[in-house]
Amino acid sequence: MSVSQLLNRVIGIPFYQRNAGFFLFLFIALFGIVPGSQLISYHRTLIEAILESWAFMMVVSFIWLLYGWKCYQFVMNILSEQQQQFLYLTGCLPAREQFRSILLTQLFIYLPVAVYALIVATTGFVSGTPAAAVYVIVFHSLICLFSIRLYIRRLRHPDSGKSFFLSSPFHFKITKSYPLFFIWQLLNEMKTIFVVTKLFSAIILLAFLNGFFLDTYDGRVVMLGFMAGLTAHCVMVFEFRKFEESLMLFYRNLPVSMIRRLLNMAVVYSLILLPEWFLFIAAFPERLQPGDIWWLPLFGTGMLLLYHSILYKPPMDMERYLQWIFGISAVIFFLVLYHLFLFIIVLLFGAALFFFYRWYLKFELTDGQI
Repeated sequence: MSVSQLLNRVIGIPFYQRNAGFFLFLFIALFGIVPGSQLISYHRTLIEAILESWAFMMVVSFIWLLYGWKCYQFVMNILSEQQQQFLYLTGCLPAREQFRSILLTQLFIYLPVAVYALIVATTGFVSGTPAAAVYVIVFHSLICLFSIRLYIRRLRHPDSGKSFFLSSPFHFKITKSYPLFFIWQLLNEMKTIFVVTKLFSAIILLAFLNGFFLDTYDGRVVMLGFMAGLTAHCVMVFEFRKFEESLMLFYRNLPVSMIRRLLNMAVVYSLILLPEWFLFIAAFPERLQPGDIWWLPLFGTGMLLLYHSILYKPPMDMERYLQWIFGISAVIFFLVLYHLFLFIIVLLFGAALFFFYRWYLKFELTDGQI
């Protein structure tokens, strides 16, 4: 077995296994929300917008940078694990062989972004925007080369005592309430999921609020756009349940009432949806009528709370979870068409309450669920 094969087995394959939910979300966001007949034209339009607008290019570059950061953190965490200390033996290899092996590993974990970036760069050369195409190539080359340089430095100097981007640069010592544990987890360990989810949600909301799909105002259109953005949060909710079952399991044994437990999760998802609340406030009253602005906060919190509650039904796996998401979205879609906003709010909170009370104390994690 070559060194590159060893590194891919220890680093590359576990990277995709541990981030399967994240890549599933990316696949759904990029390919699952657009009809197959429009998929090519949709991505061509998206790529042309990236190449023609430097402002949009900077936003996308920030997302790419977050993915590179995610790769770097994962590799450094692997190198910090006690059972992987044998990897430091690769620091004794000749410089050229060591660089080649780590380069192949970096390209393997960076492959999803690298392939899309290559398509963007190729389109840039063909469509007459070579400056943007060269920028894309140089940008991703620098991310990979800089990461490789840091990996090699760590392998050659394992006891240097220095880390770069391994943990959050900001540390605050404050007493955290239960909802803030989830917010801290989101900002420290789920940054990429958070940014991608919120970017997708913001784009969908702005499109619906600005009448891209309908010339006249209709509260149902705004509600459906918001529902599409909320559906994008399903991976984030799934990761929260994994966090709850792995690091917050002690909370289940505390003397806390069921209604307070549910209210704590409602607070979590109300905080998660703050960016959407700001968009709604900014759109009021020019693009959002007073009657609709009262429904949307309750609708968003109730829907995410329901997503969370159904995950207490064993077994907890992504396949069954997505089936539930599809069923809930289909029911809500038809209820929105009939203007049953109040009924939807009552249904969401009532169903979340029912599932939470029925399954919360009975849930027991078994092997293979996460």
